[in-house]
Amino acid sequence: MYKGKAVCVLIPAFNEEKSITKTIKAIPGFVDKILVIDDGSHDHTYSIASELCGNRTFLIRNMKNRGYGGAIIRGFKEILKFNSDIVVLCDADGQYDADEIRYLIEPLSNNSCDLVTGTRFLSIKNKIPIYRKFGIWMITSLLNNLFNLKYSDSQCGFRAFSSKAIDNMNLNQKGMNFSLETLICAKKQGIKVREVPVHVSYKEIKHGALKSLNHGLQLILYLILKDHDR
Repeated sequence: MYKGKAVCVLIPAFNEEKSITKTIKAIPGFVDKILVIDDGSHDHTYSIASELCGNRTFLIRNMKNRGYGGAIIRGFKEILKFNSDIVVLCDADGQYDADEIRYLIEPLSNNSCDLVTGTRFLSIKNKIPIYRKFGIWMITSLLNNLFNLKYSDSQCGFRAFSSKAIDNMNLNQKGMNFSLETLICAKKQGIKVREVPVHVSYKEIKHGALKSLNHGLQLILYLILKDHDR
């Protein structure tokens, strides 16, 4: 419990055998439940995570990879069974500092908003590769201009949702577009969102510039098509 609120951490994981143990063990003690979604991993992610299951850690396996958004959407549905007041979304690769979960959920515990998203660009100096920084800036700028928003970081995977926000958002994007869809849907539904500065480490992230470029182009296309459909 955190200030009377039941907190659950949702960790979507795909081929994260090297980092899943560290990620799970780093979750603070005030978190009531941890739900790991193994999204059809080809490595030992599932078997490693299963050994860590206990009083507060639960594991679900997708036999086929559903994608980043698809795994989270399934996780949201399962979390309803826990009656959690707050759900924190945390990547399995260990790039975020789990101790900062308290900063994400503080505004939710005070009922000052219903969605908190981390930002890597406010107050805190993070060592972000130049190509990533440029890509995030470009996508975030496009999102802001097309949908009249004011975010500094549209792609941070470190977020916290109230149960109300989850109930009110009809999310269906199964890929990385999920992060953008969440912010667009929040505006449409009148859900109050706050950005909170977070630290990030890319020491163990192996994705190169080419993969990031492909990812970025997909997100740009999604935003353009989404704007066209309005």
